[in-house]
Amino acid sequence: MPSIHDDFVHRNNIKNFEKKIENETDPTIRKILIRLLAEEKADRIPAPSRKT
Repeated sequence: MPSIHDDFVHRNNIKNFEKKIENETDPTIRKILIRLLAEEKADRIPAPSRKT
């Protein structure tokens, strides 16, 4: 279960990646930042429960 600190870091990581993507002009760096942002967002999505 994520702590308050984990949530704080997660939210700030997303904000920072979004800000960097806005200002980045190098397509290679933008691609990396977009991938990192997607990974950060996916990190907090609960995994679907498996029904057996």
